[in-house]
Amino acid sequence: MIEKSDRICNHLNKKHKIVGKGTTTIECLSNALCQYFKEDITTSWKKVENFNDTESGKSAPTTPLIASPIILEIGNGNGDFAVVMEQRSICKSHSAARAFEIMTAYYFILNLEYPKDVSCFMEFIQRYFLKYNQNMEANPKIRKPSSGLLG
Repeated sequence: MIEKSDRICNHLNKKHKIVGKGTTTIECLSNALCQYFKEDITTSWKKVENFNDTESGKSAPTTPLIASPIILEIGNGNGDFAVVMEQRSICKSHSAARAFEIMTAYYFILNLEYPKDVSCFMEFIQRYFLKYNQNMEANPKIRKPSSGLLG
């Protein structure tokens, strides 16, 4: 996943002058793709200073959709992540890629619709990295020939 992420980031930088910012390769990719698709990554990825499982109902940010999983990057870039849904921690990880895989899996397991703010971004991740539903028609923003992202 990291190698593919680097390739996409390089493509977006060279062809579209988009530079993703972040403390991890996955965060950089997420930011770059959301810039490309003109979407808001904060719908699926938020940074918080502290997160306490026992008080997660108070400390977790709300999400736009009631049952919408979100990744929390805890602290100041020290590699702690939590996947949160309905203000409850689903799991914690020291890997951004693993947290992203878990968040995406919950969309499939629970048959949830992607938030509109990140629908192209999430569909791209689903098709390119996870190889899910590749036979279904893609969003026009993703399959546009000039984008060079999927083809």
